[in-house]
Amino acid sequence: MPSTVIWRKTRLWSGIAVPSTVIWRKTRLWSGIAVPSTVIWRKTRLWSGIAVPSTVIWRKTRLWSGIAVPSTVIWRKTRLWSGIAVPSTVICRKTRLCSQIAVTS
Repeated sequence: MPSTVIWRKTRLWSGIAVPSTVIWRKTRLWSGIAVPSTVIWRKTRLWSGIAVPSTVIWRKTRLWSGIAVPSTVIWRKTRLWSGIAVPSTVICRKTRLCSQIAVTS
């Protein structure tokens, strides 16, 4: 985890933001993965190197900002991509990873 100084300068660490506790509380991050509010999403469309595409963008591209949002088939086969867990529907429901991060078709 970068120091506060490095964090403020880069705001990125291995493609995933590792903010301080204060920034964490303000930006509603979860499990080290940015889950921006709808307002922040619409303004930036990218936060901490992880794309959180809308349903429309998801259907069109299925890949955004270098992180694959796989189809159901790939999803079930891999369950992990680029070091980010891509849980099955059951795990998704249990862990509340649905919406934005875990996007199942």
